[in-house]
Formats: sequence, structure tokens, C-alpha cells
Amino acid sequence: MDHKEFALFLAKLKELKISNKRFANFVGYNASSISCYASGDRKLPKVLAEAVRGLQFKIQLGIDLRNII
Repeated sequence: MDHKEFALFLAKLKELKISNKRFANFVGYNASSISCYASGDRKLPKVLAEAVRGLQFKIQLGIDLRNII
């Protein structure tokens, strides 16, 4: 997963009214780290990429992430 895909995922979360800060707290990072990963300043950690893939799968299934995050 690259930073463009991650930025698109964050945009999808914003559509679901989930803030970057709330998502960052859920995955164990802070909001500034999340923005660095989305902009491409820092490489996305594999653990975070796997967590995002799992959440993307849940979105595809129609699960409401607001109840999870």
C-alpha cells in the first residue's frame, strides 16, 4: 500500500465522519503521524497497512466503521 491509497482510505473515513485523530487513536498512532504517512513524507508501516486492508474489507462488506473505530 502506498501513500496515495492510504490518503484515499482517509478520505473514505472522512465521508463516514471519522476523523484522522479518532482513526489514529484506534490504530495506536497520533494524528501527525497519520498525516505524514498520507502525504508520503514517511513510509507507511506494514502493520498499519494490514490494519487498513482489514478495515477496507469491512467497508466492502457493508459494516459500519463508526461502531468499530
